[in-house]
Amino acid sequence: MSTARRPRVVLDVTAAVRQSAGIGRFVREQARALLARDRFDYRLLVAGRRGAEPALLAELLADVPRAPQIIALPFADPFWTRLWHRAGLPLPARALTGAADVFHATDFLAPPGTPGRLVVTVHDLSFLAHPELAHPALARFLAASVPRSVRRAAHVLADSAHARGEVVARLGVDGARVSVAYGGVDAGLAARAAAADRNAVRARLGLSQPYVLGVGTLEPRKDWPTLMEAFARAAQGPLAGHVLAIAGGRGWRDAPILAAAAGYGARVRLLGHVPDDALPGLYAAADAFALASRYEGFGLPPLEAMACGVPTAVARAASLPEVVGDAALTVPPGDVAAWADTLVRLVTDAPLRARLAAAGPARAAQFTWQRCAEATEAGYRAALGTGLLGRS
Repeated sequence: MSTARRPRVVLDVTAAVRQSAGIGRFVREQARALLARDRFDYRLLVAGRRGAEPALLAELLADVPRAPQIIALPFADPFWTRLWHRAGLPLPARALTGAADVFHATDFLAPPGTPGRLVVTVHDLSFLAHPELAHPALARFLAASVPRSVRRAAHVLADSAHARGEVVARLGVDGARVSVAYGGVDAGLAARAAAADRNAVRARLGLSQPYVLGVGTLEPRKDWPTLMEAFARAAQGPLAGHVLAIAGGRGWRDAPILAAAAGYGARVRLLGHVPDDALPGLYAAADAFALASRYEGFGLPPLEAMACGVPTAVARAASLPEVVGDAALTVPPGDVAAWADTLVRLVTDAPLRARLAAAGPARAAQFTWQRCAEATEAGYRAALGTGLLGRS
C-alpha cells in the first residue's frame, strides 16, 4: 500500500439506505460520521441498481466534505439484490469495487471475493443466544453464515462489550481481533426535543392522554407482552390516566404481540413506525420510557430517551445495563410485578424522576457517533496492520 495515498475503504451501506430503523439507522449514522471525518478514501457499496437509491442515501450524503463514489450492484430484480446481500453469494465483488485496502461489511455478512482486508460488524448474536426469539429461517441462516464471515475477517467490530464477549465466546474468535464501536446519540436530539411542539406531536400521533413510551420493532425479542401486562397492572392504580404508547414497525412473529395489544384496548397504543422528525417530540412528551427487551446488542432508544431527560427503565439483560449505567432503572427480564412497580415509580416518584432526568443526558452524552467513527477507524487500522487478507 502506497504511503502517498489514503487507504481506500469500501463501505457497504446497503442497510443504511434500505432500512429506516434498527441496524439501518446505526449504519447510516456511523457512515455519516466516517464521511464527515474524511480520514479514509471511501467508496460506498449499495446492493441495488444505480439510480434506484432511496432518499436515505441523499440524507446520508448531505453535507459531507467530499462526495464518495457510489458502487451499485447491477441487479434489476430486487430478489437478486436481497439474495446477494443476505446470502453472501460469490459474486465478482472485486470487479465491482476495484482495488480496496479495506472492505467493511457493516451488517454481519460479506460475500466471498471481497477486495482488501475484511472488517465485519457483528451487531449482536441473538440468533445464537436466543434462537427461540428470532425468525426461525433467518436464525438458521445467520447461524450458518455469520461465523464464516467472522472467520474471514481481519478485524471484527461489535456494538458493545457484551456483544464483543459473545463474539469471542460463542464464535471462538481471538479477542485481539475484536473491538467495540458503540453507537451514538445524535448531538442535536436534545435540542430538537426541547424545541418540539409537544401538543402538535401528540395531535399528529393521536395521543390525547399522558403516556409511557416504548420504541422498537414488534418482534419477540423486545418482550412487549411483559411490558403491556405490567402497564395494565400499574394502570389499575396510580397510572390510571396514562396509556402505553409503542412506536415501532411490524416485525416477525408479531401476531401474539398484536393480539396482546388488542386485548388491552385503548390502554395500549401501537403507533407503528414513527418518522425520525417526530421522534424528538415523542420522547420529550413522554412521562417515562421503558424497554423490556430480553436481548440487545446495543440499545439506542433508551439512550435517546435519556438524552431527552425522560426517566427510563430497561431490562437487566445483555448490553442494556452496560449502556444505561446508573442513569436508568434496570428490571429483571420478564418480571411483570417488578416492571409494574418500576413504571409506577418512574411516573410518580418525584425525587427519582429528578435524579434520572439529570443523569440521563449526562450518560447519553458519552455515546456519540464521532466516537463510533473513531473506534471504527481504529478497527480499519487494526485490520491493515494484521497482514491478514480476507480469504474467499
